[in-house]
Amino acid sequence: MSATNVRQLLAERRTDPAYQTPVEQGAMPIDPATRQVIEDLFLRLRGACGAWRQSWPTPTVMDAAKLEWLGEFMRSGITRLEQIDHGMRVLSASKSAFVPAPGVFVSWCFAPEGLGLPSTEKAYAQGLRNCHPAMRASAKWMHPAVYHATAAAGFHSLPLMSRDLGMSCFERHYLVQCRKIWQGESLGPVPVADPTATPVINPTTFYMRVKVMNNTIAPGAADNVVRRNITMGINSDVLEIAAGPATP
Repeated sequence: MSATNVRQLLAERRTDPAYQTPVEQGAMPIDPATRQVIEDLFLRLRGACGAWRQSWPTPTVMDAAKLEWLGEFMRSGITRLEQIDHGMRVLSASKSAFVPAPGVFVSWCFAPEGLGLPSTEKAYAQGLRNCHPAMRASAKWMHPAVYHATAAAGFHSLPLMSRDLGMSCFERHYLVQCRKIWQGESLGPVPVADPTATPVINPTTFYMRVKVMNNTIAPGAADNVVRRNITMGINSDVLEIAAGPATP
């Protein structure tokens, strides 16, 4: 059969009223309500992003982008219009003329402010402050999500990181907690320390005499913690008091 005959048969087949376009294997139909949500979202994106034609130069590219955005929403668990509305508020506040990537927009949909939680900056500041050993018995937390994010980042590791690295690490764990809340999951309670409790076993303690060899101040940025670096040298014998049962 010639190529001309094949094209003619296909053309006749598609003009048949009973003909239905075959659905690709694995493809799922999109219900009208979901399609309308995506259409409304892309209308709002075109209104908020003046350079949207850079991302969607043709209707064909825009239609393909709608499927990608919908797929990312389904994979990430975007199920409420409030989440999309919050993502649009963050986009408008970003003052960017370009359309964000679907993954970036999804992260904005799960942003803590949409849940009434403190911003990542404030939560990180509180988590970093409460990592100090002196705060463990009296630490106060704005929300359990802040505590669990700090615990996941590491009470000992977080203060040792640079600000940029620490903020990035904390933000990643904080957004995980926010996503759980958006999806209706419950967070575990914040452990309450008893300041009057005494340890069952006293830790091993070392006593020694030291000489300060170097004492410098390392100021950070305007919003960073000022650190003091001290180098000490031991100039005496070391007295070790072994661990043992605590006495009242």
